[in-house]
Amino acid sequence: MNKAVKPQRRHLLARLSTSLLIGAAQIGLASAAVAAPPSSATEQGVDTSQVDTYFKALVNKDKQGIAPHFAPDIVLLGPIFAEPTNGREAVAQVLSGFLDTIDTLEVNRTFASGRDVAVFFSFSVNGVTVKGNEHLHVNGNGLIDSIEVAWRPLAASVTVQEIMAKKLGFPPMHLVQETAESSAH
Repeated sequence: MNKAVKPQRRHLLARLSTSLLIGAAQIGLASAAVAAPPSSATEQGVDTSQVDTYFKALVNKDKQGIAPHFAPDIVLLGPIFAEPTNGREAVAQVLSGFLDTIDTLEVNRTFASGRDVAVFFSFSVNGVTVKGNEHLHVNGNGLIDSIEVAWRPLAASVTVQEIMAKKLGFPPMHLVQETAESSAH
């Protein structure tokens, strides 16, 4: 590559990064401090403080403090079950099982825009650390009506799901790795 192109490319990357940051600020994305629960965000007349107190309950392993933040018709899409979990009590039960399984949970960053909140976190189980994120949506009353969860890395996520399955009595998922022998067939 021509040396004259590199400074120009760096300048374009710097401008792009600045544009992305300005764009994020213009659409109202806010971030919380590392290792702190999300700070309350009220945008476009929608109060997302239910998300703050929901995560505070999770971090403190307060099982009774989870369900009051949910709409009656909440839907949970996550790595524990292949199918969605529907309804306040069912979602609270799954998350209570999650809290019984994990050792620690730490909120790393939160972004909010309108009725949508993204929370990035990490947790540990039996020495296995998993990074995750949740996309939460709040309804017009400020209650959480949907949660979509993703965890990584995949192998650690499957390990946590297997531990939860054993504890709570449901079928575990398994990570299947293809071997050189099986790929030859």
